[in-house]
Amino acid sequence: MNEKPIVEINDNQLRRIGVSLGLLDQGLCEIRQWAEGHEYQSVLYHERNDLAPHQKMKILMVIGEIQGLIVDLRDLLNLDERIIEASRTIRAQCSMLWEQVSELQSRHLKGYGKVSPSLAESLDPKIKKIMESLINLSDTITYK
Repeated sequence: MNEKPIVEINDNQLRRIGVSLGLLDQGLCEIRQWAEGHEYQSVLYHERNDLAPHQKMKILMVIGEIQGLIVDLRDLLNLDERIIEASRTIRAQCSMLWEQVSELQSRHLKGYGKVSPSLAESLDPKIKKIMESLINLSDTITYK
C-alpha cells in the first residue's frame, strides 16, 4: 500500500478488502478464459466449453463492469496490485498434487477395503513415479 487511502479505514480492513478483491479479479480472469473460448484437453481431464456466443459476449461485458468497480476501489483505497509469480504457483500446485497422489498408494487404499496384492504391485510403482515426477517438476522451477 503506497499512500494512505482517501477514506478512513484501518489496516486490517484494508488488507481484507485487498485480498478479497485480488481473489475476485483472479477468478474473473479464469472466467474470461472460458468466455474467450478456452478449453483444457488432457488425458483424464476434459473441458467442454458449452457457452453460446451471446453468453460469451455478456460474460465479457459483466467482467468488464466488475473490473471497472475494482479499479474504482483500488484507486479509492490506494491498493497495490498483487503480483503472482508462475513459479510460486507451480511449486504450490506440485506440493498439493503430491499430497493427493500419495494418498493413492495401496497402503492408504486399505481404508476403502482389502487391497489385492496385484493392485498394489501394479499401482504403487506408478504412483511413486508420479510423486517423484512432481518433485522433479517442482525442482525444475526451484533451481534455475
